[in-house]
Amino acid sequence: MNQPTMGIKLATEFSQDALFKTLAKLGMQEMLFDNHMEDLSDQKDYQTTEFEKWYCANEEEEDYLCTGPTMRHWLKELNGYIEARSIGRNLSLDYKAIFRLKMILLLRKENYKMPRIAEMVGIRAISPVIVMENQNQSQEIIHPSVRSNFSEEELNLFQGFIAQLSSGQFNEYIVNLVKENQQLMLPGEEKINELEQKLEQSNRELLELREATEKYNQTLEKQEKELEETKKLQSDIARKVSDDLEGLRSKLKTDEEWKTYQETVSELRISSELRHQSLTEDLNKIREQNNANELKQEIINSLPWIVRKLMRK
Repeated sequence: MNQPTMGIKLATEFSQDALFKTLAKLGMQEMLFDNHMEDLSDQKDYQTTEFEKWYCANEEEEDYLCTGPTMRHWLKELNGYIEARSIGRNLSLDYKAIFRLKMILLLRKENYKMPRIAEMVGIRAISPVIVMENQNQSQEIIHPSVRSNFSEEELNLFQGFIAQLSSGQFNEYIVNLVKENQQLMLPGEEKINELEQKLEQSNRELLELREATEKYNQTLEKQEKELEETKKLQSDIARKVSDDLEGLRSKLKTDEEWKTYQETVSELRISSELRHQSLTEDLNKIREQNNANELKQEIINSLPWIVRKLMRK
C-alpha cells in the first residue's frame, strides 16, 4: 500500500486547526502546499536557516513571505503554537513546526495581526523548549517567557549551568567560568596604580587646601582683632574729645566763638561717624570671609571617610 504524500498527511493532521481552516476559506491551499512542504520529512528536524532560504531570501519570488528577522520574531512570539525547540544556540523545527510557521506567515501576508492569530490558536507568546543533551537521552524543560525576561547571553549562561549540572561537572564549570571572567570582576594592576596615583594627588591637593585655609583664617582673626582694638581706641579718643569740647563750651563768651565751636563739633562728629562706619564695614567683611572659610571646612569634613583618613596621615 502506497504511503500518503506529505501534503495529504499534513492536511489530515491539521484538518481541525484554526489557521488551516482559515487558509482554506481564503482559498490559499495551493500556496500552502508547495514543493517545500511536499518534500518535508517526519524523520528530520529543520533549522530556521532552511526556512529562511525557502521563503525569506528573494523578495521577487512568488512564495516570498517576509524578511528573516521578521520570521524569527514571529516564531519567538508564537512559539507556544509552533513548538520549536532550542538545542544549544540553534532552533530545531520538525515538519509540523515548519508547517505551522508557514501558515502563520501566510496569514501575516494577508494582513492578519499577531494578537489575532494568537487568539485564534488560543496561546500567548511562549519561549522555545530548551533541550539538554545528556549522554544518550535528552530532557526537556519548558520555561515560559524566559526569553522575554532575559538577554540571549544570560539565557546561554543559564543553559550552560543546567547542562553542567546534568553532566556532574558543575564545580569544574564554575571554576573555569570564574577564571575566564576574572579580568572583568577585578581591576587590573595598571588600573589600581592609576587609582592610587589619583588618590595621592587628591590627598596632596586637600592638604594644601587645608593649610591655606588655616593660614587665611589666622590672618583674618588677626585683622579682626586689630580692627576691634582700633575701634576701641577711636571710641576712647571720641569720648576724650567730647569731654574737652564740653569744657571748652563753658568758656564760650561771644557769638563768634559759639559759631566756631558748633562748626568744629559738626565736622568732628561727621569724621567720627565716617571712621566708625568704615571700621564696621571692614569688620563685617572679615566676618563674612570667616563664615566662608567655615563653610569650606564643613565641605572638607563632609568628604568620604577614606579621603579624610588620608588627609590625617
